[in-house]
Amino acid sequence: MAVFQEGTAAKAPVKAGKPRKSKSQLQKEAEAAASNDMDDLQLDEPQPPGGPERSEADVDRTDDPAEKWPAGKKVPKALAMNNKAIRAREKALMEKFELVQSKITNPLDKDNGVVVECCYNSNNMNAQMDKNFDYTHLIKLQSTNPFVLVRQAMLKEGPYAGHVAIIVKQSVPFPFLRLPKKIRARVFRHIVLHPEGAITMALKQGGTKTAYAPSYQSKNRLAILQVSHQVHDEALPLLYGQLFHFPGTQVISSFLLQLGSNRKHLKNIRSDTYNSQSARTVFHLLTEAASFERLSFAHVSSNEQPKTAIRNIYNDAHGWLLGLDPKNPSKGLNVLSFDHSAFHWREKDEEGNVIVKQWGPAEQVEFLKGLKTRLDTAGRKGA
Repeated sequence: MAVFQEGTAAKAPVKAGKPRKSKSQLQKEAEAAASNDMDDLQLDEPQPPGGPERSEADVDRTDDPAEKWPAGKKVPKALAMNNKAIRAREKALMEKFELVQSKITNPLDKDNGVVVECCYNSNNMNAQMDKNFDYTHLIKLQSTNPFVLVRQAMLKEGPYAGHVAIIVKQSVPFPFLRLPKKIRARVFRHIVLHPEGAITMALKQGGTKTAYAPSYQSKNRLAILQVSHQVHDEALPLLYGQLFHFPGTQVISSFLLQLGSNRKHLKNIRSDTYNSQSARTVFHLLTEAASFERLSFAHVSSNEQPKTAIRNIYNDAHGWLLGLDPKNPSKGLNVLSFDHSAFHWREKDEEGNVIVKQWGPAEQVEFLKGLKTRLDTAGRKGA
């Protein structure tokens, strides 16, 4: 008998016989064996993927031939390849099993109220004889709701007397849409409304700048929107009807571009800062929000006199403001608002130092009156 000995330069005698198989040959044999195993697949005792569940005590930790080899000794290639062949065989079995499942698609008739779908593979309703001379039917039970297999039972009465029934305990979904609309709205508000009363937005930096809500993120919070078209249509206006708080108009413009057609549900937006270029994009996109109620700014400029502010705000927002109510051009001033500390101007004191002053009531009134006059004049020209 030939012996492999570690640590010697002398060549061990080789036993005559069949040549050693290559890796590709072992791989092909493993896949062929897996295919043959699937021909004998029985579904009387379904097993979970990877085989039956075993407790920690039952698991054989020496399944890997390499683990059986003495410590410090090199594992022969034949044993290492055997382990790879086992894994390849298991993978082939799983792929074959998934292929068989994908072909079980013929639905079996069912009564109203049955939520567990039963599908079969055969081209007709008759069981087919297999190679062991047993009559078999491959069936698949699936449902979007949990269910439990109970037993098989012989029916003794009714039109199916003498037939065998597979008893399944199913979970029937709650008839949520049968609730009054006001009750459904309360449920939606409980799910989608932010507990703090406002959704704070930020800009995620990266290859593509994306507006997102750090304090509103949740894996399943908005999953209810995917339940049905009716639920989606009822809950979405509540979601986007909340107050959205942004650090600036740049983030608002990114958010509105991402939102697409859902912009029509927006009602209330607040921004900490104002940038003329991005603000124009914001005003343009908000023309699609027909039921919009308020757009407020905490800070606009640190160096503007009322006349300059009137010209700049009008140039940025007049298209949106005039479109809110063509018959009442200045109505937009009830929607667009600014904090008392939104505007400042700069001037030099007696010593030549630049100081920043906040607008007082007089400057604020001058600004609002001037903006109203510009809007009314534009409205009359367009009438």
